[in-house]
Amino acid sequence: MPVALVGFGFGGGEGSGDVPDDLDGPMGRGEGSGGGGGGYAIPIGAYVGGPGGLQFRPNLIAVLVVAVPVVTATGLALAQIIGAFRGRTTT
Repeated sequence: MPVALVGFGFGGGEGSGDVPDDLDGPMGRGEGSGGGGGGYAIPIGAYVGGPGGLQFRPNLIAVLVVAVPVVTATGLALAQIIGAFRGRTTT
């Protein structure tokens, strides 16, 4: 069974308005609309059945790519906490 980090998002918009008299170009009414969406999936690994039971087999490259932001955020948070205990803030 595959395991993946998945994310997605959608958005949309609409607008309308009159073109001001002081602008160069054709007079009239402006209108617009739009929408879109996107997503991603990062394969982390898979659960594989075998004689010893179910085991997780990681995709090491994808795990490292996913782990780098987590480790960075944890390090920055710890630096802020340690700096607060020392009476100064770090940036």
